[in-house]
Amino acid sequence: GVVRLRGGRDNYVSVSVVSVGDRRQRYAQLAQDYAVLHAQGETVMAQAPGREQGAIVQAIRQELRSTGALGDRETVIQTLTPVFLDSKTRRLTDSYREGQILERYDAERRKTERYTIDRVTARSRKLTLTGTDGQSQLIKIRDLDSSWRLYQPGTLAVAEGDKLTLTGKHGKLSAGDSV
Repeated sequence: GVVRLRGGRDNYVSVSVVSVGDRRQRYAQLAQDYAVLHAQGETVMAQAPGREQGAIVQAIRQELRSTGALGDRETVIQTLTPVFLDSKTRRLTDSYREGQILERYDAERRKTERYTIDRVTARSRKLTLTGTDGQSQLIKIRDLDSSWRLYQPGTLAVAEGDKLTLTGKHGKLSAGDSV
């Protein structure tokens, strides 16, 4: 369905459910509805189960391109997706993978330290981390407390006309800022 959000005194959410048996036709209809509302200046959000998300995003982006709301040329940007760990999962070697990013805020120096996990050694329960300066160090998994944050690196294709909202601080931009 297509959800409509309006600001002002009459805050309400309008939900439309379109029943179309064929999946491709359903995605095409959703994409057309999305593009029409987007062109009218509405804030639009499409939501789908995980296995359908990619196909729906692709259909919406294609429709936005065909209406001129998105540029044809895409650029790939690097992303970090938080991996949420509680006190139990933080202590498990299976929670960590090579290539993930570990980050810690150093309050004394008022600086964030970022490391890439190069190796997970289950037998010794240690991680081999490489800092931004290229230096490697070993850290015991039991020494990782709640001051450490874990991220899964990824990529995102963006085009002219995309609206991005930051979920974390980046340079002079804060979480919640749109670009």
